[in-house]
Formats: sequence, C-alpha cells, structure tokens
Amino acid sequence: MPIDRPIVFVLGYPRSGNTFIEVILNRVFKGIVNSSHIHTVEYLLNRLGNNLVVPIRNPLDSVSSWIALRHSEGITLSVEQALDEYVVYYKAVEENKGKICLLDFEKFKNDISYVKTKVEKHYGNISNKPITLEKVMKEMDSHYNNFSPNRNVGKADSQLKQKVKEADNFKQAHEGFLKVMAHE
Repeated sequence: MPIDRPIVFVLGYPRSGNTFIEVILNRVFKGIVNSSHIHTVEYLLNRLGNNLVVPIRNPLDSVSSWIALRHSEGITLSVEQALDEYVVYYKAVEENKGKICLLDFEKFKNDISYVKTKVEKHYGNISNKPITLEKVMKEMDSHYNNFSPNRNVGKADSQLKQKVKEADNFKQAHEGFLKVMAHE
C-alpha cells in the first residue's frame, strides 16, 4: 500500500529536542515520522534527500545534558568527546544545510506552531490538523511517565556546564552552532 504522506526523519544531536519534535510531527503527520535516536553523521548523511528535520540546540545545554544523561545510565562520556561529536555532527549539518529543515530549540520549545511552519516551508503543506502544546505534552506524558520539559533526567548541574564552557573545544562547538543557526 503506498504511503500518501511523506516520511520525516528527525535527526538532531542528542538532547536537542528530537523526541519533542517527533511527537509534534507525529500529531501532524499521523505517525509518519521516524526518529531513530541514532545520532551519527553517517546516519544523517544517508538520509539526505529525504524530509530531514534537524533540531538545533546550543552546545552548552545539549552537550552538558547528554553527558548527564549518559552518566545517569552508568556510561562515561567526557566533555571533550561530547563536544567533538557535536562539532562533527553540526559540521555535516552546516555542509548540507540546503537539504535539511533546521529547527531552533529555543523557538520550538515555546511555540510548537513554529515547527509546522518551518517544516511546511521546506517540504510543502503537510496538514491542516491543529496542534496545541497541551496535546503534545499529554502525548509526551504517555510516552514518558510524567514528562516535563524541566524533568531531571539528563539535567546538567552548574558544575558540569562550567566544565563544558571551559573545555578547549567549546569555542569550536559554539562557533559551529552559530554557523548553523545563521541558516535557520
């Protein structure tokens, strides 16, 4: 049976709002969204030419949150390694920006209609279905028990954020972020 709606791939760096975007788009596309949580450059590059959505979050918040989440799972991830991964990931995004719908974390966390508007700008009219923050949060609650944007899973403390800021490669990550955001 042919699919009458496009498949959308959500592929941002970890802790950049991937699941939140997935839930918003699932409500719009009625389940034709793929968010694999495979956050590799190779996976991203293999999906170019598809409807590719990449949420972008600043390196301080996404990297520190990613490290904190991995730590809560018993996995060690150094600040330098996480920042290096961020730099490589967003360098690939920046090099392919014309083929990707970029979404600013700071905009979509407060205005979910921004997501639909940006995706439609890139890929055409996707749905007349209204979406509200309440509906998205209810679905997030069912996906994650008692979801809250301010939940403590993967929440970085100020000491970890300071380590990220002081890392030798933070400036490079932040510059990469600014380059990508210039195209958002």
